[in-house]
Amino acid sequence: MSFYEKYYSDGYEELLTYYPRFYRNVYEMQEILKAFGNLSDGLESRLTQIYLNCFILEADEKTIRLWETLLRITYTNDLSLEQRRRVIIGRLCGNNHIGDPEIKSIISNYSDKAVHIDFSDGVIFIKVDGEIFDETNLLDTLSRRIPAHLKLDIKINIARKFKQNLYLAYQSTLKSSVAGERADPKLSYIDRSGISGGGLCYTHIKSKLIKED
Repeated sequence: MSFYEKYYSDGYEELLTYYPRFYRNVYEMQEILKAFGNLSDGLESRLTQIYLNCFILEADEKTIRLWETLLRITYTNDLSLEQRRRVIIGRLCGNNHIGDPEIKSIISNYSDKAVHIDFSDGVIFIKVDGEIFDETNLLDTLSRRIPAHLKLDIKINIARKFKQNLYLAYQSTLKSSVAGERADPKLSYIDRSGISGGGLCYTHIKSKLIKED
């Protein structure tokens, strides 16, 4: 992002226009202009970033780390800067009211998949049709927002596909083998659950075999 379109390529080239042309043949003057030109480039860049730091989606890593400290956000896995920004937005978005639109808005920061919400007997049932990047922080964020007398039940459905190769021997004996990427040990179990702040989160992984001729 830039506040304006730059006519000159850098500060040095712009400073040259303010001085007589014969200074371009003076070594000492050229070095002075290069030094101050570099200084002006750095100042311009920092001023732009100061402005961008007012917006979480554009903030730099130092500012995001400050937000995480203020909100006491920690992570179990390494996340990208963009994902860390999304976690902060999820923690801050909305107001005192919490309902279907607000819950979907929070979850949208963790996944772009479809979200289904239902309510019964004091329990908010949430189903996400796809992976999210940080289950622990999502559960913590939602647990902080819902009233104390309600409970959370979150289900995350993850579909995985594996390839199956079939080989036919000369004596009409059918041989089968399954090939695929090694699964994450933390996610390979069919049902994983965790409890935090009155909430329950399940991760269901469904595998589908694809036959190859």
